[in-house]
Amino acid sequence: RAITPNKKQPGETLSIEQLEENDRIAHDRVLVENYFGRLTSLWAVASDKYRWSESSYDTLFRTCVALTNFNVHLNPLRSADGDSYSSYLGRLLSIGEDVIAKRKTSQKRYRNRREQRLRSMLRVRNESSETLHRSSNSSAESDETVYGI
Repeated sequence: RAITPNKKQPGETLSIEQLEENDRIAHDRVLVENYFGRLTSLWAVASDKYRWSESSYDTLFRTCVALTNFNVHLNPLRSADGDSYSSYLGRLLSIGEDVIAKRKTSQKRYRNRREQRLRSMLRVRNESSETLHRSSNSSAESDETVYGI
């Protein structure tokens, strides 16, 4: 379930109650970002792509969350945790951009190779049809000389 702030409609303003609700949501969002920053800074498994067994994911993640809750109980959240989470999100975005760039490069290489392959096939086809055409013309000429056609 998502809790989203109120957006104003074009040409309208938000009511005081809506503005106060948006402030509460923003405050809660900061706490959540700080919590996830702490989670990702404490546990490397929570800050990177999960590559292990799918069956152990829930248990492992719940353990990380429980240990993070204990850590937060001992050491309250600070804005540095939110900064850590922001850098984590930035790293995820850069990983995504790298994946997209690699995919584009791979697709471009595939298209270039396919174009070369098709051109060479077309060239071979044209050469063979020209050879066939020349040989049929020369056989027709030889038929004319032999048979006097």
